[in-house]
Amino acid sequence: MESEIKEKLDNHEQLFDQLIKQVEVIEKRDYPDYKEATAALRELVINLKSHLDQVKALVEKLLAMKIQYTLDIKTKGVIIVLTAWGLFTCLSVGLNISQHAENDTLNTNSLKYRIIRQAYPVQADKADSIYYADPDSAEKHTIELEEKATQSDHAQSVAAQKERDAKAAREEAEALKKQAAQARKEALSGNKTKHKN
Repeated sequence: MESEIKEKLDNHEQLFDQLIKQVEVIEKRDYPDYKEATAALRELVINLKSHLDQVKALVEKLLAMKIQYTLDIKTKGVIIVLTAWGLFTCLSVGLNISQHAENDTLNTNSLKYRIIRQAYPVQADKADSIYYADPDSAEKHTIELEEKATQSDHAQSVAAQKERDAKAAREEAEALKKQAAQARKEALSGNKTKHKN
Protein backbone atom coordinates (compact mmCIF):
# COMPACT_ATOMS: atom_id res chain seq x y z
CA MET A 1 0.00 0.00 0.00
CA GLU A 2 2.87 2.36 0.81
CA SER A 3 4.47 1.69 -2.55
CA GLU A 4 1.19 2.39 -4.36
CA ILE A 5 0.84 5.77 -2.64
CA LYS A 6 4.44 6.69 -3.42
CA GLU A 7 3.99 5.67 -7.07
CA LYS A 8 0.87 7.81 -7.42
CA LEU A 9 2.63 10.79 -5.86
CA ASP A 10 5.60 10.35 -8.20
CA ASN A 11 3.23 10.15 -11.18
CA HIS A 12 1.53 13.39 -10.12
CA GLU A 13 4.88 15.08 -9.66
CA GLN A 14 5.95 14.02 -13.17
CA LEU A 15 2.68 15.33 -14.56
CA PHE A 16 3.22 18.73 -12.94
CA ASP A 17 6.78 18.81 -14.26
CA GLN A 18 5.41 18.19 -17.77
CA LEU A 19 2.80 20.90 -17.31
CA ILE A 20 5.47 23.39 -16.26
CA LYS A 21 7.54 22.53 -19.35
CA GLN A 22 4.53 22.94 -21.62
CA VAL A 23 3.64 26.29 -20.03
CA GLU A 24 7.24 27.45 -20.53
CA VAL A 25 7.05 26.37 -24.21
CA ILE A 26 3.81 28.32 -24.59
CA GLU A 27 5.42 31.38 -22.93
CA LYS A 28 8.31 31.33 -25.42
CA ARG A 29 5.93 31.68 -28.30
CA ASP A 30 4.92 35.13 -29.12
CA TYR A 31 1.25 35.29 -28.49
CA PRO A 32 0.50 38.79 -27.32
CA ASP A 33 -2.85 37.99 -25.83
CA TYR A 34 -1.81 34.97 -23.81
CA LYS A 35 1.32 36.15 -21.95
CA GLU A 36 -0.53 37.14 -18.82
CA ALA A 37 -2.67 34.02 -18.90
CA THR A 38 0.33 31.73 -19.37
CA ALA A 39 2.21 33.48 -16.54
CA ALA A 40 -0.78 32.99 -14.26
CA LEU A 41 -1.08 29.40 -15.42
CA ARG A 42 2.60 28.86 -14.77
CA GLU A 43 2.30 30.27 -11.23
CA LEU A 44 -0.70 28.06 -10.61
CA VAL A 45 1.15 24.95 -11.77
CA ILE A 46 4.19 25.88 -9.65
CA ASN A 47 1.90 26.39 -6.63
CA LEU A 48 0.25 23.04 -7.31
CA LYS A 49 3.65 21.41 -7.54
CA SER A 50 4.74 22.96 -4.22
CA HIS A 51 1.48 21.75 -2.65
CA LEU A 52 2.15 18.32 -4.11
CA ASP A 53 5.63 18.39 -2.55
CA GLN A 54 4.08 19.28 0.81
CA VAL A 55 1.52 16.48 0.46
CA LYS A 56 4.29 14.08 -0.49
CA ALA A 57 6.33 15.08 2.58
CA LEU A 58 3.30 14.65 4.84
CA VAL A 59 2.52 11.22 3.34
CA GLU A 60 6.12 10.12 3.87
CA LYS A 61 5.92 11.29 7.50
CA LEU A 62 2.66 9.41 7.98
CA LEU A 63 4.08 6.25 6.42
CA ALA A 64 7.20 6.47 8.57
CA MET A 65 5.15 7.01 11.73
CA LYS A 66 4.87 4.01 14.04
CA ILE A 67 1.51 3.20 15.53
CA GLN A 68 1.57 3.09 19.31
CA TYR A 69 -1.10 1.31 21.27
CA THR A 70 -1.79 2.72 24.69
CA LEU A 71 -4.26 2.08 27.43
CA ASP A 72 -6.39 5.00 28.39
CA ILE A 73 -8.93 5.33 31.12
CA LYS A 74 -11.76 3.95 28.97
CA THR A 75 -9.95 0.75 28.02
CA LYS A 76 -8.66 0.13 31.56
CA GLY A 77 -12.25 -0.23 32.77
CA VAL A 78 -12.98 -2.80 30.09
CA ILE A 79 -9.84 -4.77 30.96
CA ILE A 80 -10.71 -4.72 34.67
CA VAL A 81 -14.25 -5.91 33.96
CA LEU A 82 -13.01 -8.69 31.66
CA THR A 83 -10.42 -9.79 34.25
CA ALA A 84 -13.04 -9.85 37.00
CA TRP A 85 -15.42 -11.77 34.76
CA GLY A 86 -12.68 -14.32 33.91
CA LEU A 87 -11.79 -14.72 37.60
CA PHE A 88 -15.45 -15.17 38.52
CA THR A 89 -15.83 -17.77 35.76
CA CYS A 90 -12.77 -19.71 36.98
CA LEU A 91 -14.02 -19.67 40.56
CA SER A 92 -17.49 -20.80 39.46
CA VAL A 93 -16.06 -23.69 37.45
CA GLY A 94 -13.83 -24.72 40.38
CA LEU A 95 -16.75 -24.59 42.80
CA ASN A 96 -18.91 -26.63 40.42
CA ILE A 97 -16.20 -29.30 40.10
CA SER A 98 -15.82 -29.40 43.90
CA GLN A 99 -19.59 -29.69 44.38
CA HIS A 100 -19.75 -32.46 41.78
CA ALA A 101 -17.05 -34.44 43.62
CA GLU A 102 -18.84 -33.92 46.96
CA ASN A 103 -22.15 -35.00 45.38
CA ASP A 104 -20.51 -38.20 44.08
CA THR A 105 -19.19 -38.93 47.59
CA LEU A 106 -22.63 -38.38 49.09
CA ASN A 107 -24.27 -40.62 46.48
CA THR A 108 -21.71 -43.35 47.19
CA ASN A 109 -22.27 -43.13 50.96
CA SER A 110 -26.03 -43.16 50.46
CA LEU A 111 -25.77 -46.33 48.37
CA LYS A 112 -23.54 -47.96 51.01
CA TYR A 113 -26.04 -47.10 53.76
CA ARG A 114 -28.93 -48.52 51.69
CA ILE A 115 -26.95 -51.74 51.20
CA ILE A 116 -26.30 -52.00 54.96
CA ARG A 117 -29.96 -51.23 55.64
CA GLN A 118 -30.97 -54.16 53.41
CA ALA A 119 -28.38 -56.57 54.81
CA TYR A 120 -28.64 -55.59 58.51
CA PRO A 121 -32.01 -53.88 59.09
CA VAL A 122 -31.92 -54.15 62.90
CA GLN A 123 -28.49 -52.58 63.25
CA ALA A 124 -29.42 -49.86 60.72
CA ASP A 125 -32.60 -49.01 62.70
CA LYS A 126 -30.53 -48.84 65.90
CA ALA A 127 -28.04 -46.49 64.21
CA ASP A 128 -30.95 -44.33 62.97
CA SER A 129 -32.52 -44.14 66.43
CA ILE A 130 -29.18 -43.18 68.03
CA TYR A 131 -28.57 -40.49 65.43
CA TYR A 132 -32.06 -39.00 65.55
CA ALA A 133 -32.05 -38.92 69.36
CA ASP A 134 -28.92 -36.69 69.53
CA PRO A 135 -26.99 -36.05 66.28
CA ASP A 136 -24.08 -34.19 67.97
CA SER A 137 -23.55 -36.91 70.56
CA ALA A 138 -23.78 -39.60 67.86
CA GLU A 139 -21.07 -37.83 65.83
CA LYS A 140 -18.76 -37.51 68.86
CA HIS A 141 -19.35 -41.16 69.78
CA THR A 142 -18.64 -42.27 66.20
CA ILE A 143 -15.40 -40.26 66.11
CA GLU A 144 -14.30 -41.84 69.39
CA LEU A 145 -15.09 -45.34 68.10
CA GLU A 146 -13.15 -44.64 64.89
CA GLU A 147 -10.14 -43.40 66.89
CA LYS A 148 -10.24 -46.49 69.12
CA ALA A 149 -10.48 -48.72 66.06
CA THR A 150 -7.52 -46.93 64.48
CA GLN A 151 -5.50 -47.27 67.69
CA SER A 152 -6.50 -50.93 67.98
CA ASP A 153 -5.49 -51.59 64.37
CA HIS A 154 -2.18 -49.84 64.98
CA ALA A 155 -1.57 -51.82 68.19
CA GLN A 156 -2.39 -55.07 66.39
CA SER A 157 -0.04 -54.25 63.53
CA VAL A 158 2.74 -53.36 66.00
CA ALA A 159 2.11 -56.60 67.94
CA ALA A 160 2.10 -58.63 64.72
CA GLN A 161 5.37 -57.00 63.66
CA LYS A 162 6.94 -57.74 67.06
CA GLU A 163 5.72 -61.32 66.85
CA ARG A 164 7.27 -61.69 63.40
CA ASP A 165 10.51 -60.16 64.69
CA ALA A 166 10.52 -62.53 67.70
CA LYS A 167 9.85 -65.54 65.47
CA ALA A 168 12.68 -64.51 63.16
CA ALA A 169 14.98 -64.05 66.15
CA ARG A 170 14.05 -67.54 67.49
CA GLU A 171 14.64 -69.10 64.09
CA GLU A 172 17.98 -67.32 63.86
CA ALA A 173 18.94 -68.48 67.39
CA GLU A 174 18.01 -72.08 66.55
CA ALA A 175 20.03 -71.88 63.36
CA LEU A 176 23.01 -70.57 65.32
CA LYS A 177 22.60 -73.40 67.88
CA LYS A 178 22.55 -75.95 65.09
CA GLN A 179 25.63 -74.43 63.53
CA ALA A 180 27.40 -74.45 66.91
CA ALA A 181 26.40 -78.11 67.54
CA GLN A 182 27.59 -79.06 64.05
CA ALA A 183 30.88 -77.24 64.63
CA ARG A 184 31.38 -79.13 67.97
CA LYS A 185 30.70 -82.43 66.30
CA GLU A 186 33.19 -81.67 63.60
CA ALA A 187 35.71 -80.52 66.18
CA LEU A 188 35.22 -83.71 68.24
CA SER A 189 35.47 -85.94 65.21
CA GLY A 190 38.64 -84.09 64.19
CA ASN A 191 40.15 -84.68 67.68
CA LYS A 192 39.34 -88.41 67.56
CA THR A 193 41.14 -88.83 64.26
CA LYS A 194 44.22 -87.06 65.69
CA HIS A 195 44.32 -89.38 68.70
CA LYS A 196 44.15 -92.45 66.52
CA ASN A 197 47.18 -91.37 64.56
